[in-house]
Amino acid sequence: MIAPGETFLKLDRWNHLWFALSGPAAAGLIAMVNLATHKPERPDHESCLLLGIGDHPYIIHESCIFFRGARLIAQDELEQRKSIRRLSPARQSHPRTPPPPPSPRPNRPPRRLSRQASNPRRPRLDVL
Repeated sequence: MIAPGETFLKLDRWNHLWFALSGPAAAGLIAMVNLATHKPERPDHESCLLLGIGDHPYIIHESCIFFRGARLIAQDELEQRKSIRRLSPARQSHPRTPPPPPSPRPNRPPRRLSRQASNPRRPRLDVL
């Protein structure tokens, strides 16, 4: 069952992040809105909710919740698309977000080279 607040990808051809605003109503429909790149020059973007970096882990540039593009989608359709992997639950961060830095390695003393490896003139006896 899809719950309010769940996020999905692959619901449209642009791979926007989609949010479920409601659980299924009596008719089995779920209200969904998407997160799109904010384009102030477009007249249909003047009535959207602006979000910036840090407002949600998925956001990597100024974005908006595009309410004019909201959809009512049948719960059954979402569940079916989810089961055949035509709809995927979104990760908590954007795929292009850089990974966190690696954890520091414990301090180890530098490896010492053996005496034979450090002296190129001395032949190795263990190699046949």
